[in-house]
Amino acid sequence: MMASCVKYLVSSQRRILLRKIVPATHLRNAGPGDGESVDPEEVEFFNSEVDLKEWWKEPNELVSMNQTRVPLIRDALSVGRETAQPLEGISILDVGCGGGILSEALARLGADVTGIDASNAMIKAAKQHAQLDPRIQERLQYHNQTTNEIVDSESYDGVVASEVIEHVSDAESFVGDCVRLTKPGGSVFITTINQTWAAYAIAIILAEKLGPVKAGTHQYQKFVTPERLKKILQGNNCSIRSIRGQMYNILTNKWFWVRDTSVFYAIHAVKD
Repeated sequence: MMASCVKYLVSSQRRILLRKIVPATHLRNAGPGDGESVDPEEVEFFNSEVDLKEWWKEPNELVSMNQTRVPLIRDALSVGRETAQPLEGISILDVGCGGGILSEALARLGADVTGIDASNAMIKAAKQHAQLDPRIQERLQYHNQTTNEIVDSESYDGVVASEVIEHVSDAESFVGDCVRLTKPGGSVFITTINQTWAAYAIAIILAEKLGPVKAGTHQYQKFVTPERLKKILQGNNCSIRSIRGQMYNILTNKWFWVRDTSVFYAIHAVKD
């Protein structure tokens, strides 16, 4: 019975932890003159993993994660608008957009969404899927770029990095880029994995050492605690509005908010 539970848990977590291994991630987000920004091996790995049908197939943990992250973003940016498109006129940058699961959901709420990803194959997949809904095409655009490449080009009302920061080599620089891409008074949203034994057990022990995931995919030292992320954001002139834990129920395919931030959590900050 225990072996079956472990196998089921590993299988269910595989996509949520690993499918977005590279989306605008494994960026080094280096400073001027540094030059290196993307890990080519990781980009190639993720390109080989792209399957549009599988990406959007339900039940799907990434699709169901919109149950928590979309309301978080909507409520923070819409300022109480009670309309079918409460994000109308609001610009959002989705860093590490992958196949567009979050980008499309935000565009359907009226936001003008720009999705960027280091994986060209994922950008192609995202563009292909967006064609299925003509209603959002005018509000949605995708680019095969990194934050480091666009940091001085434009700013947005909201910047989202969902399941991304745990794969970057320099969390401080990455967050700095995200904040620089945010307008004064705008919001930064980050969802990620905590640096705890519980997170280590799920993301590395169960998924990699006991499960089908290739060893070395995740590095515990790259996980970021809420305390560290809070300090990084504050050091970039941001005020923390909320830090919330979230959990996934593999039996119901539902995400929900919890007080416990020991594994998955989301942070919302506002640029001063």
